[in-house]
Amino acid sequence: MEIDEKLRNRVVGVSVITILTMIFLPILLNESKEDSQETSELIIPEKTADSPSLTATLLPDNVDDVMEGFAAPVIKIDRLQALQPAPKQRLTATEDQVQTPLPLDIAITEDVLETQRWFIQVASFNREENAFSFRDKLRSQGFAATVNSALSKGKTVYRLRVGPELSKQRAKEMKIKLNQLNNVKSIIILEH
Repeated sequence: MEIDEKLRNRVVGVSVITILTMIFLPILLNESKEDSQETSELIIPEKTADSPSLTATLLPDNVDDVMEGFAAPVIKIDRLQALQPAPKQRLTATEDQVQTPLPLDIAITEDVLETQRWFIQVASFNREENAFSFRDKLRSQGFAATVNSALSKGKTVYRLRVGPELSKQRAKEMKIKLNQLNNVKSIIILEH
């Protein structure tokens, strides 16, 4: 008896799903077709010269009427004459026409002459992946971090640096911020 009850429930369920599919599937398919085939009609009024709704001047029907009044003079050039280069002209100027350049008032400060670059070395790593992981963390904090490899005591080390900064004061400020955010003790390095 139990098997008959389970079978009857399954047959009823399948029948309900089939009937619902037969009802709603055509509706869904028709809606998508109607959406994709929807058109708008644009009605263009007839062209009349005295139409009050026109805001632009009507163009003439004939192209020659448009060009009237704009005709450029026609210059006939012999084909051989057109292929010859133009004669070279020598430009000369008198002393009155030549001007001396104006003096420039430029204040050259020590900052302009200074070619020093300041880096903040955050850490050195034995493993490359650790250096790049920390570099990505610093970049996410907005620092211009780079990893450089170097040999130290016969082993490759990976130096994590931030910078360069052209001002030592800005490098000091950046070092303080780096140390506070990341709990490190970085050092400032001068590079010429």
